[in-house]
Amino acid sequence: MKGGNSKPIFWIAGIALFCITILVANVQKTQHYRLEYEHFKPYANIYTDTPQPIIISHPGGLYLEPFYLEIESEIEDAIIYFTLDGTVPVFGESLIFDQPLYIFDRTIEESLLSAIPGYRIGCFLVYVDDYFIPPEEPVFKATVIRVQAFDDQGIPLSEVYTNSYFVSEDIFERYSGLPIISLVTNADYFFCDEIGIYVRGHNNQGGHGPGDPRPNWHQRGREWERPAHMEWFEVDSDVQDWERAVAINLGVRIHGGGSRRLAQKALRLYARSYYDPLQSRIFHDVFQGNLVDRMGETIVDFSRLLLRNAGNEGSGSMFRDAGAQFLSRYMNADVQAYRPAVVFLNGEFWGLYNIRERFDEWYVSSHYNLSRYNIAIVEFTGRAGIELNTGQQEDLEDFRELLSFFAANSMEHDVNFQFAQRHIDMDSFIDAHIANIFFGDIDWPGNNARFWRYTGILDPDMLGRDGRWRWMLIDLDSTMGFSFAFNYYDDTLFRIMYLPPEERDPLSGDGMVTASSTGLFRGFMQNEEFRQVFANRFTDVMNTYFAEEPFLQMIESFSSNIRPVMPEQIARFGRINSMEDWEQDLEVMRTFARNRHGYMLEFLRENLDLGETITISTSADQSHGQVAINGILLPENWSGIYFEGMTQTFYAHPNEGYVFERFIIRIGENVIGHASTPMQLEINEDISVEARFTRERP
Repeated sequence: MKGGNSKPIFWIAGIALFCITILVANVQKTQHYRLEYEHFKPYANIYTDTPQPIIISHPGGLYLEPFYLEIESEIEDAIIYFTLDGTVPVFGESLIFDQPLYIFDRTIEESLLSAIPGYRIGCFLVYVDDYFIPPEEPVFKATVIRVQAFDDQGIPLSEVYTNSYFVSEDIFERYSGLPIISLVTNADYFFCDEIGIYVRGHNNQGGHGPGDPRPNWHQRGREWERPAHMEWFEVDSDVQDWERAVAINLGVRIHGGGSRRLAQKALRLYARSYYDPLQSRIFHDVFQGNLVDRMGETIVDFSRLLLRNAGNEGSGSMFRDAGAQFLSRYMNADVQAYRPAVVFLNGEFWGLYNIRERFDEWYVSSHYNLSRYNIAIVEFTGRAGIELNTGQQEDLEDFRELLSFFAANSMEHDVNFQFAQRHIDMDSFIDAHIANIFFGDIDWPGNNARFWRYTGILDPDMLGRDGRWRWMLIDLDSTMGFSFAFNYYDDTLFRIMYLPPEERDPLSGDGMVTASSTGLFRGFMQNEEFRQVFANRFTDVMNTYFAEEPFLQMIESFSSNIRPVMPEQIARFGRINSMEDWEQDLEVMRTFARNRHGYMLEFLRENLDLGETITISTSADQSHGQVAINGILLPENWSGIYFEGMTQTFYAHPNEGYVFERFIIRIGENVIGHASTPMQLEINEDISVEARFTRERP
């Protein structure tokens, strides 16, 4: 490490000169950033089968003990330059690699990026909100090295090699098997006051007026995307050992809404051939086989990924949104996959993050096998109202016309209801509203409501190609009793059905209830058929996907995965005061899971004028087959609570080698046989349904 400190004056002077040049030049940002991209682009870290001119003794990865790193070139007289600060090596300025470099646990070294505020060099400035207190102890650190070979005239002879080394005697167990993601970049791209995406900065563009400037971290668009290199380390299940699964150059932006002001900001990753000509996508089974498209195929390549900071819920469990979407994964609204990970920035521990898909045209394209050029996305975004996210202005106008139709016409009339069904995917609409209502989302529906449709050649028989609007579940952070969110005893159905539309819910902040954001739902509620379908689907979901047992299992599974990381997360950012506070918030979620169903049934009964509740039980020998109710497969012995007078549909699904024989229906003392599937019954009292199967005849 001695050689690593021999030229600090060049680094400091270089940063200062860089920022001064920007100020004097006074050129358009788009031009400036294009120059920055072009400077970075030729040094893509591309791995091919061609022999490489640089040989590095140790691959990037996890190591139990310190070691000496050796680097040499296959090219005679090549000069190897390297950096340890995330910058790309520069001929004549960076350090020359002429002796082995000692790689060790750097935690004892002074923290730089993690120590802000209080650290300033060149154009580095305080970048976080007023509530952030730097960690008292140095954070865990890896060594990041970037290497490139030049000839004696400064012409590059190789690509840039970027390796991250994590050294600790407990490194294999430290993060309980979570993926470790190392982002390496020129720190100016994040922290320079002029161009840094992580700082307040001097730009102050795009606010609500002269008195409401927008800091750098709130800027958006391609010109606020910065180049970085990403390495992704995780356990290879085949060999049960850690490996570098991904190494790619990509673009990074700040992601989110209000959470952009926080010290730990969400990051959006963009894979582009612009940065890495041989890797225009992230090719990796990121979600370990758990992410499939609507055709049942596993999705293993991504153009966009989010490293999410848990949004506004980063001071709670850190997985409310992920948990709500996980429980909703078999429903008809689109959800984002989730996986927790640990992120390092230029070698410094940057916290626990949630790997998520991003809801955009790329998401729809990969999940529905549609062209991303024929996708329109519209959303409600708080104070800004309804906005076009993706697509053409005419798509936004079409949705506004739909809202106007609902405002002017009653859905009580079948002709109007049928018109609405031709434009809205009813199953998706209902399921999205059920999830937000059940989990008590306070930041909805006037905010965090997003929907899409296909605008290409329509096919009414193909899911997603029919041109109807479909709903996405997004940002369910403020749910399940978190902080100021609604709790299990709050009537969130009444909130969007009857609250005067000109009033804002005084508790809901940017998730205000407005005439436009609730107009479709209030309109549909005028139709008796819709009310029945909505109520029955709500009970279906509460009895299966949102039932107490899977709800509690989700909480235990998700919390167990991240519990080993939480002490380090708390020490790093301080949004959660202590492990005791974190555990207490988990108990708030458990209490919600145990109590929400009873309250929600009463809210449905009161608001929709429903009858009394009844119990439906089913059974089947699952070695022979399964029972389904209203299309939902059930466990071997199951019971659920429904409202009387509703029609339920039962299905029998025999296993291979078996055939359905009959249903045995028990109502009180009466036993009835029924030999066909599906079977529809209007049920007015407690009932038991058994499915019987026999072996298939040869």
